[in-house]
Amino acid sequence: MASGESNFFESESMSVKPCLGVIRGKTIVLVEDLGLVEGQEIEVVVRIRTPEMEWGRGIRKSAGGMIPHWTAEDDQILEAIENDRRRPSTRELPE
Repeated sequence: MASGESNFFESESMSVKPCLGVIRGKTIVLVEDLGLVEGQEIEVVVRIRTPEMEWGRGIRKSAGGMIPHWTAEDDQILEAIENDRRRPSTRELPE
């Protein structure tokens, strides 16, 4: 899209342009200029964005709490589970 071009989605009754913003008191500060004229009446729909988590943070928060309690036996149990998963799931039929 060329610079200065609008990316509004047109429908029969309205134009829609998604835009990110930040709440500052009673004001929403948009991260980009919408290209509308001063004084234009608009309708605002607000959806709260969840911040993107740093990669790997979720697993560290969930499994990381077990680190002080983890033993060599736990490693052996997980290895046995992994080996079971790799075993063929079909059995040979007796003759």
